[in-house]
Amino acid sequence: MIGPWFRDHPILVFLALTFGITRSIRATSVLAPNWFYAQFGPLNGRAPLFYLMVWAPNIAAITVVSLTKGASGIWELFARLFCWSVRP
Repeated sequence: MIGPWFRDHPILVFLALTFGITRSIRATSVLAPNWFYAQFGPLNGRAPLFYLMVWAPNIAAITVVSLTKGASGIWELFARLFCWSVRP
């Protein structure tokens, strides 16, 4: 299971995951551009890694919530999508 530090500092874990995903992809594309381009193509709006970078905060949030709160936390997180304060 996860340690108590992880449960006590979910924001730090979220930020570490978010920046870890985005900055590692970006750093690889900057530091080794020829290899990166040969492996993944250009880093533009059509590249799968670009979408991974854009969705990194969501991936990190779902990961942190699932590890700290479990399935009930995931349900609470996604229930907020359907909580409307105005009529459709």
